[in-house]
Amino acid sequence: MGSVTNIFVDIINYLKMNYVGILLVVSVITGVIFLFRLKGVHLDNYPPPKLVKVVTIESMSSVGDVGDMNNVGNVSLDSIDDMTNPGESFCKEYVGDSVHLEEACSKLTEKNCKNSSCCGWLNGNKCVAGGPAGPTYKTDDSKERLPISIDSYYYMNKCSGKGCSLLPNE
Repeated sequence: MGSVTNIFVDIINYLKMNYVGILLVVSVITGVIFLFRLKGVHLDNYPPPKLVKVVTIESMSSVGDVGDMNNVGNVSLDSIDDMTNPGESFCKEYVGDSVHLEEACSKLTEKNCKNSSCCGWLNGNKCVAGGPAGPTYKTDDSKERLPISIDSYYYMNKCSGKGCSLLPNE
């Protein structure tokens, strides 16, 4: 018991002899913290999170739950329609995103473009986003956004426009 008492006595004596230094260090640290808060300095600046990769996990909901043997092989009619009509599933991918649809349509072949329900073959030379009423974007890509001329427009293998009679593919 005597040694524990001696330790406390030693600690109290140390604090009595060095209280000025201890208070000075505590005051400086507190002052620095106060100044940092006042000036808005944050030492925990982490870079904002950066999206590295987007991963899509499909649920395979048309097959049924694992262990549910009654639903094995049951496939919804929508998924059969998507498999037999790739043009429709292509269009579903870009619903509500006309800018990306325009980019995707521009990469289609002429045949695929003419069979797609969300793209059209414009003036015999390029595929653009569109529908039965014509191209989605009626202006060109320049800064001036000039109106485009529509001589011929194929949509779902049907041609409209004054240039249709001149095209051999009709």
